[in-house]
Amino acid sequence: MTIHELLATAFTRHAARPAITTTSGDRLDYAALAARVDATARWLAEQGVTAGERLVVRLAKGQAFVDIYLAALLRGIVFVPVNDGCTAAELEHYVADADPRLVLTDDDIDVPAHVERLQLDPHGDEHLADAGAPLPATTPHADDLAVLLYTSGTTGKPKGAMLTQDNLGANVRALATAWEWVPDDVLVHALPLFHVHGLFVALTGALAAGAHAVMLPRFAADAVLDTIEAYDATMFMAVPTMHHRLVTSGRARAATSTLRLVTSGSAPLRPETAAAAQAFFGCPLVERYGMTEVGIAASQPLHGEQRLGTVGVALPSVRLRVVDPSTAVACPAGDTGEVQIAGPSVFPGYWRRTEQTAATFTDDGWLRSGDLGVLADDGVLTIRGRSKELIISAGFNVYPREVEECLADHPAVREVAVVGLPDDDRGEVVAAVLVWDGPESLVEDDLVAHCRAHLAAYKCPWVWRTVESLPRNAMGKVQKHTLAQQLADSRRD
Repeated sequence: MTIHELLATAFTRHAARPAITTTSGDRLDYAALAARVDATARWLAEQGVTAGERLVVRLAKGQAFVDIYLAALLRGIVFVPVNDGCTAAELEHYVADADPRLVLTDDDIDVPAHVERLQLDPHGDEHLADAGAPLPATTPHADDLAVLLYTSGTTGKPKGAMLTQDNLGANVRALATAWEWVPDDVLVHALPLFHVHGLFVALTGALAAGAHAVMLPRFAADAVLDTIEAYDATMFMAVPTMHHRLVTSGRARAATSTLRLVTSGSAPLRPETAAAAQAFFGCPLVERYGMTEVGIAASQPLHGEQRLGTVGVALPSVRLRVVDPSTAVACPAGDTGEVQIAGPSVFPGYWRRTEQTAATFTDDGWLRSGDLGVLADDGVLTIRGRSKELIISAGFNVYPREVEECLADHPAVREVAVVGLPDDDRGEVVAAVLVWDGPESLVEDDLVAHCRAHLAAYKCPWVWRTVESLPRNAMGKVQKHTLAQQLADSRRD
């Protein structure tokens, strides 16, 4: 079933069940949500937006965003969500690239003059058209473009990943099987809505299952735990930063006693944080692995051992392999190589970027993830970092994740990121940027000794920097390209 079919079925089958508690605290059942979506679809038609056209949405998290997203999916309009904090220059890139029929914002930010923009209240109802004649039935095809989602742009300008109706449907179905979604589930939703994690995995997964999504406008530890307790929530999805703040909040575990599943993703979760969170929540903490171009590809099991430091096994219908990037030969179990992915949730390519799309796929049709990983004999995947982050120093391969894990074991290191810096002699040198709790004078001496006790000499950092905090994007991923540029600039100075 496509995402259109899954959602349409849920709206009908679960009409009287709670669907969403909005960020404003109003509860909508599936019948009421369906009525809002129908009204929003009529409003979009009045604005001249038709199936196949792009709709750029830069709105804060609120019910208007949800209504417009669902109306677009069900009417075959291509939904293009962008970070509501993006600048005018960033928005200009998205608009120029997506070539939308309409841009919806919640402020008066500038857009190119040839594109129509409407300003909406993200918590208002001005997008709900008056009752009128129903629109003609629309059934998007499986391979119709549903969403254009721009990647984080760690190198170059962000690219629009094309996700079809079937891509989204396949991933939701696989997650429903792996995580055993049921209509009785209650999900506390504290993630942004412009990203795969919050929009597709959390919100769309809940609605397709007929479950109840309780929407919070933003993450705050006390609000999350109060909401879990008030609604007897069964599911919570988060990024590692959220887990760290929750387990250090000082709140009692009793507030989370109804949870059956907590997930973590979008950035690596430190093993000690995972262990603390598992004990805090008193239920399985499931790490999963995914990317914009695929959705979720792998997950730790809901039942049984959640092996710390791994991201589990391939989801139903997904295939994983690890390949030597230089020879394209499959790696033996336990060896590090590039993770490659195949299955119905894998995107067809980047919007209007034929050459980059071709370079993203192997000759036999597998997606090159750009991630380095290790597959165990039993199919369990461990992510070792990004292949583009691979440091080659004097001819030796250095995997940043390995160095980061070593440094993170030092009691005075709160956070750490390892990057490669250009070097005339060695090609690249290893650089470590860290949030440090000890005396500044001990950084280099202490940590060099620590690294050399656990790592080969060529893997040990040559450059050390301490910072108050690491730069992160909205989903908590460390922006290593920013760090590398800052370090390179400071070395030149």
